[in-house]
Amino acid sequence: MQKINKWIIGKPFLIALLAPKAAITARDIHEAFQYTKQRRILKHQFPLPYLPAWFAMYRSHKKPLIFLRKIFADFSSFGPESIEFGEKVLDGVGELARYNQAELQMSTPEEIEQIKPVMENMMTESLQEIKNDLSPLPADPSQREQLLSLFIDNSLESSFFILVTVPCWLIYRTLPTRLYRRARQGKVDALEKLLSLDPLMLHDPSIGKKLQGLRLNRKTTIYENLLTATHNDHQLNVTPQQMKYAIGGLISALAKVLKPLTKKTLSAAEIHKLFDAVAQDFDGTLTDPDLPINQDSFARAIFRYREEWLKVFQPDTKK
Repeated sequence: MQKINKWIIGKPFLIALLAPKAAITARDIHEAFQYTKQRRILKHQFPLPYLPAWFAMYRSHKKPLIFLRKIFADFSSFGPESIEFGEKVLDGVGELARYNQAELQMSTPEEIEQIKPVMENMMTESLQEIKNDLSPLPADPSQREQLLSLFIDNSLESSFFILVTVPCWLIYRTLPTRLYRRARQGKVDALEKLLSLDPLMLHDPSIGKKLQGLRLNRKTTIYENLLTATHNDHQLNVTPQQMKYAIGGLISALAKVLKPLTKKTLSAAEIHKLFDAVAQDFDGTLTDPDLPINQDSFARAIFRYREEWLKVFQPDTKK
């Protein structure tokens, strides 16, 4: 992980902590999305849920995060203190997006000194996880069994997080709660995305009412297209390049939101270098083969996705 270690030198703590893990995730996460409609992951078949409980998951952005906390607690090297700090960081990102720099209450030097040990520990743990990912040794079979047990014991939360929350966030750059709200308002694009992602939502009373309203108002073409979306996978067939653009845009958006604290920006060229560093450490290639060598083309894509992510970080207003 020589190249990744070199890339993080001089980067603000949160960027050095989050960006490499995000870039590594972008390598193969696209493969998981093709199985969402079959409700499968790691050869595990999720059972059909109790539908009222499933529909309720769309009404709270906090419920799907229950499973994420359990994943970190059971399968990450981060200790409880680091996880608690991470949750505060995520809340802080939302606050940074909500207010302008003049309105922010910055941490005092004393407060910064208090959290330094936690930050240093988190960085050490993160780099160790990356080192483990690079290891040629096969994964521990017992860990896979533990993960499977976690899926089974938390079937509703785990299936919703994996099959809905993650693809909704990465492919549509929005939260399930927001997508569901727009679909309930009758926005056709939101209805199509929702049904393409999760065909079970055909049976949600509010979504069903919108669909039947379209049918009864003789908007049959729209109605039939939406029904087709439940078995059409085109929106979920994403390429490695698309995922790297999306996650590269996310890294750029985080850097922009954090700028009032870090006093630094992160250029598209630096993000490209991160993906190249990951490719060099993992595959031994000089550059990431999924990304264009032309920096202008990459920068345009990063900017486009960054603007979409910045909207995600804005306050969730119910209109």
